[in-house]
Parts: sequence; structure tokens; C-alpha cells
Amino acid sequence: MKRVFLITNTLVLLVASTVAQAGDADALIALDKQWGEAPDAAAQEPLLADDLLAVSPEGIGGKAEVMAQPAPAADAQYAAGDYTVKFLSDDVAVMTHSVSGDESHWSMHVWQKQGDAWKVAATASIPAAE
Repeated sequence: MKRVFLITNTLVLLVASTVAQAGDADALIALDKQWGEAPDAAAQEPLLADDLLAVSPEGIGGKAEVMAQPAPAADAQYAAGDYTVKFLSDDVAVMTHSVSGDESHWSMHVWQKQGDAWKVAATASIPAAE
């Protein structure tokens, strides 16, 4: 009887964890889109960890360099897709995705839960092949 109880509880915890991560994956995708559509640095700031590590074709930088990038044109659309989110733990996830359009590229982000908020702890992007 104890074995059945232990197995049942373990399965319930596994299912609950999987459901929670699926919900967090959707939330992370929504946050990524919010970041991509941010009209200015002030809108980006709450999504980025203070000690952010960034890699781009321009080199290695941090939060200041990411926030200094020009905002998208007012008529630009952030067309991201091909999302994959893999959880390394309950509070760390790795995301990859594509962005199409004028500045098409591939991105990889490491999201970390800090307090109650998910923040980008590391990011890298490369231009998409033409």
C-alpha cells in the first residue's frame, strides 16, 4: 500500500511539474515577443537581468549594450517563430527561435526566474542565412 501511495504521489508531482513548465514556456514566449516589440530601452529594462551576458555579431556585451540597440521602426513587425523552450530546472530555461523580416536572425536566450519574474540572463543572436 505504501508503494502504491509513493508511486501515485511521484506521478502526480511529475505531471504537475510538466504542466507548470508548459505554462511557463508559453509565458516565456510571450515575454520574448514583448521584448522584441519593445518601443524603447525603458520597456526592455524589466525583462533583462542586471548581469546579462550578450553575444552578437558586434561582440560581447551586457545589459547596457542590449538596451542601446536601436528600437524597431514604428511600422516594423516582430515576426518570431520556431520557438523551442527547454527547462534546465524550475527557474532556468533555454529558448531558441527565429525572427523573419528585414533583420532576420536566430536567437538563443537563457531565462532565469528572479523572485517572481523571468529575466533574460544570457542572450546570443546570429543573422539568418540569406
